[in-house]
Amino acid sequence: LDTQGVTGSSLDAACTSIATSLTPLQPPCPSGTFKVSPNFNGWNGAFQYNVTRWLGFKADVSGYYAKPITISSGALGVVNDLGVTGFPPRVKSHNFLFGPVISNRAEGFTPFVYGLVGFNRISTSTIGSGDFGPSGGGPLPASFSISDTAFAIAVGGGVDIRATRRLSVRLAQIDYLFTNHDPNVIAN
Repeated sequence: LDTQGVTGSSLDAACTSIATSLTPLQPPCPSGTFKVSPNFNGWNGAFQYNVTRWLGFKADVSGYYAKPITISSGALGVVNDLGVTGFPPRVKSHNFLFGPVISNRAEGFTPFVYGLVGFNRISTSTIGSGDFGPSGGGPLPASFSISDTAFAIAVGGGVDIRATRRLSVRLAQIDYLFTNHDPNVIAN
């Protein structure tokens, strides 16, 4: 998720603009109403089949979740009173990647590198509606759903330490994941 150029203060300014145009008598959003946090938490699972001592093939599946835009508790109460649920929206990102792994099996440890290709699916949604218009101007839908699937490439490497003849423990791993999502996608 690209949050470049999005800051809490820019969201506060947008909130002030929207609040002023829809309900002119309402005060603008106070500073600190919104915060941007692009940190994701998630899970990862992989299966690797080794064809030779140095060549294997890997299937890697992962899921990451975040609320990259947070809102203050006071503002969240106002949003909920308007009938909007699921705000701020939760973003979900899932990767499905496959490709070769090259390993150098040494005594007691195995350094490796890999290159995987596949796709990444990212989505978010929120539901609800509310009377946002001035003087009871009627309900304004507040529902949206955005999703996009894009080509993905992952490259990386690491080191495994041998625990037993058939089991190793991952000491370190570094990954780089590239996706190419269309920034203009608004609904899918």
